[in-house]
Amino acid sequence: MLCWLFSWIGFWTFDQFPPTVLWFFFSGIVLTGRAVSREEGREYFKNLLVDSIRIYVVIEFLVASYSFGLLAELVLVLFLAFVGLMIGFSSIEKRYAPVKTFFEWIAFTVVAVILWNSLGSIWEQPESFFTTQTGRNFLLPALLSIGSIPFFYFWYCYSHIENARIRIDFKTFQSDALKRYAKKRFYFKFAARPWLLVRATRQFHIVSAHTCTDVDQIIDDVLFYEKHRKNPPDVKKSFGWSPYLACDFLKSKGLQTDDYHAGHSRSEWWAGSKSIDLDNQILPNTATYYIEGVQEFVTRLKLKGHFDNDSGLTEAKAKFNEIACSLLEQSVSGKLCICRDAIESGNDFDLMINETRVVRSTYHYPNGNGFDSCLTLSRGQGIPTQNNCQKST
Repeated sequence: MLCWLFSWIGFWTFDQFPPTVLWFFFSGIVLTGRAVSREEGREYFKNLLVDSIRIYVVIEFLVASYSFGLLAELVLVLFLAFVGLMIGFSSIEKRYAPVKTFFEWIAFTVVAVILWNSLGSIWEQPESFFTTQTGRNFLLPALLSIGSIPFFYFWYCYSHIENARIRIDFKTFQSDALKRYAKKRFYFKFAARPWLLVRATRQFHIVSAHTCTDVDQIIDDVLFYEKHRKNPPDVKKSFGWSPYLACDFLKSKGLQTDDYHAGHSRSEWWAGSKSIDLDNQILPNTATYYIEGVQEFVTRLKLKGHFDNDSGLTEAKAKFNEIACSLLEQSVSGKLCICRDAIESGNDFDLMINETRVVRSTYHYPNGNGFDSCLTLSRGQGIPTQNNCQKST
């Protein structure tokens, strides 16, 4: 479709077929696979515009500048088609990361060989390279990437709509009428914003949704969070922290949480990050970040480390303490020296810094094969009265 459009305006001709095929297998298929796998796609599609004019476009252009013989081109196109399909497929699931890396190295090797051939040809015959046709070939990959964004976005939306349909139908205790109503309302509100559709579908599973009013409340909660995300309201320190800011307190450490959302009872709201490794062990020690509270504000921040007694802990403990100090600096104002020293000592403690209670607690597993270390910062009604490491989030 894009080639037809570009040919209609006089930009694309049939002699640009090789670079078009090269873009399709090297970029088009991979970008489609990445679009399908994106849970929060807003940043991806924004960055795609920037990626379209980065240095790899120049490399792709140079690779396509000179071709081999017909038979070699045919074999090369079929091989690159296979490699591109494998990279695109393996990008969908994290468990296929080793396969993706393997085929990326193959693609890199092939590109390096072709690039060397192209640069050699340019060096020998520079007058045949610097032409109007060459300039058009240079712009072609970027224009194909940018022009394909609507297709990538449509595929991104469609894949999430199908996923939402399957997840909603998977519920067994709701009536078919309620599930039809949820799908109709969710699609109407969030079909063009799949990242919100993912949240609404998740909430349909988490909360006790038994009526159409419950479904409407889920939509209201999702829209409430999205409305205030870009312009977070102020929260009094005596009450807690802004959930929109607390989600990003440890973003630089790789511990950004997902969206702040209601739990099963709706009265408690929370968000959690994915775990990160604290060392390079085969079974690494890990850290996870949680925030808890009510809809308007967060009353508790929790950094939880899981440690295995059977592995070396020096590196893991040092990294955990570094992250804990970073959380302290991001969330608490005042004289923090005493609290930093207490964190670095590795011992349990209970301190008050202005309106914030800072507690470090350790919970050893009954079997003796590891322990959890938790740093909990609490304000207002979130001040804990017991060891929070024993409470699973």
